[in-house]
Amino acid sequence: MLIAHPFIGYLVSQKYKTKVKLKLNESQGLFWAIWGVATGIGPDWDFFWAPLFGVPTFRHRETLMHTPFAWIIISLLIFFVFRIIGSKLTKFKDIINPRYYKSYIYILLVNVSIHLFADLLIGKLMLFWPFSKRFFTLLGLVLPGLPSRFTYLTHPVFVLELFLIYLAIRNFFSEYSFWKKRKQKQKVNLTVKKTLPYIFFCILLGSSFLLYFSSYQPSPQVIVINNDIDYDNVKNFNDTDIDGDGITNFIDLTINDTDKISAVMNDMYYQRNLTLPTSQQSSSFYKTMLTPTGVIIDNMDLVNKVFQHCGVSLEHDIVVDIIQTPEYYSLGMKVDNYNATKDSFTIDNLYRYARKYNDVFSDNYLNNLKKGNLIFVATTDNNPINIYLFWAYDTNGDYSVLSVENSWTLQIITLQRDDLIMVTQPDNDPTVQ
Repeated sequence: MLIAHPFIGYLVSQKYKTKVKLKLNESQGLFWAIWGVATGIGPDWDFFWAPLFGVPTFRHRETLMHTPFAWIIISLLIFFVFRIIGSKLTKFKDIINPRYYKSYIYILLVNVSIHLFADLLIGKLMLFWPFSKRFFTLLGLVLPGLPSRFTYLTHPVFVLELFLIYLAIRNFFSEYSFWKKRKQKQKVNLTVKKTLPYIFFCILLGSSFLLYFSSYQPSPQVIVINNDIDYDNVKNFNDTDIDGDGITNFIDLTINDTDKISAVMNDMYYQRNLTLPTSQQSSSFYKTMLTPTGVIIDNMDLVNKVFQHCGVSLEHDIVVDIIQTPEYYSLGMKVDNYNATKDSFTIDNLYRYARKYNDVFSDNYLNNLKKGNLIFVATTDNNPINIYLFWAYDTNGDYSVLSVENSWTLQIITLQRDDLIMVTQPDNDPTVQ
């Protein structure tokens, strides 16, 4: 989970307080709520101190703070501290009630356990450290988080987060008198009023599952939960060489290891992944609404998502290349990260990036295509206007390609070679050694 941990911690602490009928004054009740939030965050405190030990924040779940053993030790230490200095806590009795120190330990253990369980849903943790450093996951191989940007916002687990946040906020408003609203006449039946949020949640969860299973579902054999394959402390999506072999991702996937792209293309096509029809692609509304989903918006998005499911962010790699060689992209100036990121993933920039590593305009390239190679199509004035993923040659020597068409699923179409205007080398395209 991403943002629900403190809300879950608060909700658990309040439910426990009500069930066992803890007698707390207002200040003690507020501290109890803060304790619930703090213990709900629990293991994620390593997010702040992990970088001090050279561990990047995206790998914070690999630290000892995300192991059950560590929290058993921490709980025991806090228990003994309470036992030793318990009598001195009477000085702070207006804030913390020393009679309930066992309840504080109990909530700590419960909230940390829930936190670890939530992270285990689609993440990975070392459950049996220090006896084993092996990582485990519950649903990471069944409902893996899609690597595309923002797609977790429509993941079923995130919908569950939103519902738990709603329950925590509702409890907070009903618990503390200074947040209570004035009583008003009930205009809606109370049962209906209580039921509506649950109905809305069920609809939202159902829609999330529908979108999720209409998107690419990698087989368990190819799912990579490791965010840093080569352990160079650079996240895969920010690494232009994710396997650390000294060869850029683009060369690896389009020249040396095309089987990965081919496998993803096969899965996408035979799973009938949801796509935005070409007739709707000019609508900014559709594009905005579908960005946080796994729906394929156009052919550029198709190429991007295929690379993403191979563990590579083509967008990021192009941005890095623009920053390093702006003159190659006809940018005769120093380019900072912001300017390079802004509108960098265009078909023209992608063509120039591909041109660095393959003669994508040459007859030799077009006569020896491998499944997953890129085909660029141009206008009469030699400007790239579309891109396709090569599927196979047909009996006439024309190209079968995977493409987004005027339907809601991916199609294999045929491009007649004689009718195409292929991109040739632009006059201002410098030769790359």
